[in-house]
Amino acid sequence: MNKKLFGLVPFIILNLLIIVFLVWFIRPNWTIGGDGFGYYSYFRSAFFDHDLNFRNEYAEFDRVWNTHATERLTPIGKVANLYSIGPSILWSPFLLTAHYLPISKYGNQNNPYNLPGFGWPYDQAIFIATAVFLLLGLIFTYLSLRQYFSDKIAFLSATAIWLLSPLYFYLIYEPSMSHVLSFFAVTGMIFFYLRDDLNIRWKYFLVGLFLGLALLLRWQNVIFVIIPVLALIFNKKRFLKERIYSLIICLLTTAIVFAPQLWAWKYLYGGWLALPQGAGFFNLWPQNLLNFFFNGNHGLFFWHPLLLLAILAFILSFWKRDAKNWLLFLLALLAVIYINASVTDWMGGRSFGARRMDGILVVFALGLAIIFDWTQLIRSRIVKFIITLIFILGIGWNILLGISCARNILPLDKEISINQLASGQYQTLKQLIPAK
Repeated sequence: MNKKLFGLVPFIILNLLIIVFLVWFIRPNWTIGGDGFGYYSYFRSAFFDHDLNFRNEYAEFDRVWNTHATERLTPIGKVANLYSIGPSILWSPFLLTAHYLPISKYGNQNNPYNLPGFGWPYDQAIFIATAVFLLLGLIFTYLSLRQYFSDKIAFLSATAIWLLSPLYFYLIYEPSMSHVLSFFAVTGMIFFYLRDDLNIRWKYFLVGLFLGLALLLRWQNVIFVIIPVLALIFNKKRFLKERIYSLIICLLTTAIVFAPQLWAWKYLYGGWLALPQGAGFFNLWPQNLLNFFFNGNHGLFFWHPLLLLAILAFILSFWKRDAKNWLLFLLALLAVIYINASVTDWMGGRSFGARRMDGILVVFALGLAIIFDWTQLIRSRIVKFIITLIFILGIGWNILLGISCARNILPLDKEISINQLASGQYQTLKQLIPAK
């Protein structure tokens, strides 16, 4: 019965229904803006203008949002784009479909820009694409968890992780950001990395494919290369020649998939490698480590406290199930934390929580699975009920928090106190519950 109830098909149906419910309940108004404008501009400029000259796009962006993006020039005098090309590539099949369907005649609806390629059809296409990639990322997470836990535990943990984390906000409210797509790519890499039943060269081709995609979406995902590299270096069960071939296949595939970004940098910045945010964006010393965890300005555990329990469970217990991968995943987690605590913009600007942790959420899902697995062993029904209630309330709190931020009851651009957080949540709840 559990196999059928907690199988892959019910998992997909449940999460699809959750997405539909949240969209129906929240009724978000999607507009391509902020960072999403930069990600989308690659597609818009290439498809409509047949170039990567972003001057006309960012001139409209400056007009609508009162910014000065057109003044930000590259070393060779072109209007800079600080964002990656990957999202446009992943969205392109959906955007092309929307463009050539009859719905494209509604293109001027919800279009603040005086340019074609913006408006209702394109907003909807980006949301649908991002929702599809979220579901694929959740499928990868579910299947990865099933290698260590029962179907039921994998089902619950993979569903909970996106509702307890910033991921939900970046699907429902900001689908034009790269975070959901990054989650998809990294979880795909982890899924195929765990597939020891595959031919080793085929396995590392797929790992390299998804690693390259992860890099193409968010450059900081380069740190995940440590997982396949260290796994192959220290895999003494395989012949050295086999490991070398697999490593070459993995890294070469990664480089080929990442090539569009290299080409874009060459065209825009004059060199094959670029640091669009500037050298001062990163410090070698993670001076903001405690702030990144606990500060009211989008601190990871301040905004999403149940993730602290998840990561503690992973650190303290997962090594008993798989010591080698526990160490590799822990190294990746520490590397992600180090990078996020070392950048000058450690709070992520107008971020919903610690949004830049998107790629490593599969490790938090492993921690959730451990907690849920432990809960099954508890005999007391009252204790089980309390633990279950805590996580249900945690999901509700996170969803409510997103609504509070979207309605500007809680600010996304400044530090908030615990009292402000509680007060904002209470005000939002009052708005949602109609008065008698």
